[in-house]
Amino acid sequence: MSRIRIPPFVSALLLTLLLGTPFPELLSAARAQEATPVAGDSGGAPVLLFAAPGMRPDLVETFAVEGALPAMAEMLASGATADGGLLAPFPATTGTSLPTLLSGTWPAEHGVVGDRFFRTGSPDFADFATWDDPGLIQADTLPRAAERAGKQVVAVGWEGISGLDPGLHGPVVAEPAAFSQTGVLVNFDLSDRPARAERSGVAYDRVELQSAEGWSDAPESFSPAQETELTIRSLDPAGPNPDRSFGVYIYDSTDDDTENYDRVLVAPEKDAAAAAADLASGAWAEAPVALAGELEGQSAGFWLKTIDLAPDLSRFRLYYTPVSRIPASWAGCGDLDACAAPGGFAESLNFAIGAPVGVDAAPLEAGLIDEATFVAQGITSTWQTVDALRFIVEDLGVQPDLLLLGTSFPEAVSRQFLGLLRDAEGDRAAEL
Repeated sequence: MSRIRIPPFVSALLLTLLLGTPFPELLSAARAQEATPVAGDSGGAPVLLFAAPGMRPDLVETFAVEGALPAMAEMLASGATADGGLLAPFPATTGTSLPTLLSGTWPAEHGVVGDRFFRTGSPDFADFATWDDPGLIQADTLPRAAERAGKQVVAVGWEGISGLDPGLHGPVVAEPAAFSQTGVLVNFDLSDRPARAERSGVAYDRVELQSAEGWSDAPESFSPAQETELTIRSLDPAGPNPDRSFGVYIYDSTDDDTENYDRVLVAPEKDAAAAAADLASGAWAEAPVALAGELEGQSAGFWLKTIDLAPDLSRFRLYYTPVSRIPASWAGCGDLDACAAPGGFAESLNFAIGAPVGVDAAPLEAGLIDEATFVAQGITSTWQTVDALRFIVEDLGVQPDLLLLGTSFPEAVSRQFLGLLRDAEGDRAAEL
């Protein structure tokens, strides 16, 4: 389902990145907890545990009062608070904070002592662990305790849940997993971008456009159509997602006697009838693909955006997100059609969501995309999390007793922008 939303101002994304807004009926039933809840003291009401590293509680309250976050406003009105925020473990990183929330104990007990760290007993310091590696948490956790108590647990977008060992029996939906590079196709120089792109692991392809030839069923162009090639390089060409090649057909759809290139068509084998996308300037489009190998025929996809499309083609920049798929599991699904179909619950969910897009700061940090593009894909990623939750609760009829809901978008925004806002405030203060 196509849903790319571009806010008018980058700072406005803090108004919209919370996931509670589209799901008021569930959140209204969740009651506030004074401490980390356990299965025995929830009073029978559903419990929502929402993790948004980098989110500022004071801004949530401000925006809720202004009417921008009605679901959060309802939760605040029922007594939910976040006074002072989370008492942070040490070090205060996502990798230590989320296991601390899940287990109710400190890193010395649950064993996750950093985002990336040396594991005691490993043969050398090159053998490191990443905080969400499977089986790393050594303490009991709230979701596993809830399941032992016969509660229905659902986890959507909460990092690290899929690495619990033993795993959960309820639906678990992780953030999109990439199978390829992300990158841009440009016909002008982005200063210093090749080196920055290489350091960030993203693709920068500088091309020269040429006259389009050999296309079938191509749209009429009222200026000589131009073309180039797009290759989306796999992270593992021998795996389920091979390198993918597309023809890019750039044309003028306006019969106005003026050179006015305004459309970009992307298709395999120069076959416009099988186009993956046909975009206007500044537009987004999703492109579903099928995987191969052990995931033969299963759903994945990527997104395209024409960041630059000058009428005379002096500036052309086509951005593509990585080919991705949403990892999902549901060990206790039973006989539901969504789990019995080929590919099981994960395939049913990916088919329902469409081409996924993740919160990916690498192309922004490499200077390949602008801030508006980064914000748009981040907001779309959070909406896809909502879509996944709706699919589980509304389409499949699952009513969670404990809902673990998470987003990494606030943390990405904080890292990319809030420091700049503080610098700007400092500059204004100095001027005064």
